Amino acid sequence: MDKKYRNLDINFKIGSITFHALKLSAEYFINSFPLHCHGNNSFEIHYIVSGAGHVILNSREFPLSSETLFITGPKIMHEQITDMTNPMTEYAVYFEIEYTPLEHPHFIDVFFGTPLWIGKDRQKLLGIFNSIFQEYEYKNPGYKIVVQSLFQELVIKITRNYRSSQFAHPDSLLPYDDRLLIVEEALLYEYSSITLPNLASRLRLSPRQTERFIKLHYDKSFAEKKKETRMSMAALQLINTDVSVSRISDVLGYSSIEHFSSTFKKYYGISPITYRRTRRKEPLQKNDNN
Repeated sequence: MDKKYRNLDINFKIGSITFHALKLSAEYFINSFPLHCHGNNSFEIHYIVSGAGHVILNSREFPLSSETLFITGPKIMHEQITDMTNPMTEYAVYFEIEYTPLEHPHFIDVFFGTPLWIGKDRQKLLGIFNSIFQEYEYKNPGYKIVVQSLFQELVIKITRNYRSSQFAHPDSLLPYDDRLLIVEEALLYEYSSITLPNLASRLRLSPRQTERFIKLHYDKSFAEKKKETRMSMAALQLINTDVSVSRISDVLGYSSIEHFSSTFKKYYGISPITYRRTRRKEPLQKNDNN
């Protein structure tokens, strides 16, 4: 099945961004592929058609099997190890990209912001790859225009995979400290509206991985950490302002003043109105009995 096309001379634009397709290959892996990385503005798309093996991505090992998709961007160290009892077949395309800070679709920022990703394909990319190889094999009139369109579709559906796959392992993209900063800022500035799926998307983790990450660092669930932040903000508002309890409830994102007051009383053991009256005289701590 081995097919390699180099010097493709296929360029296409999405918004102000120019993609240069430099290499297209279909390979049967009898031997493993050694550790290597790509330069600045280079992205390689890997699609496992059949077989099995492992890939090492920035020192982390992940299993490979049919329909696994993984992306390696600039300076991402990667090594593929085939299972000799069931060797892999892989489709791959290598892009060099000219990025300009002009107007372009949001998904392009997602593509550039994800230099490393692995997961199960949920966008039926195999059909796109098959069509690309068919166009190159027969070279019918206008095949380059068709391939340009197919490559555009490939990039778009890759970014859709980032949102739809349940097998993604993008946690290796962000350093631990960066993930902590994202959590802290989300809770500090968006305590009224932040949701677990939204936070997970920013961290490039699944919701379950995000819950584990928060539990590991704070020894609290996402819901508990969010409630803690909202209650802290509520207390500050009650102590330092004359804003009504109803308005504080709205600002914190509660559906009703009754819901807010009930939650507050369970957390601190006292109603918001009483808290405001007494806390301005002396400190009041969280009710440890609730």
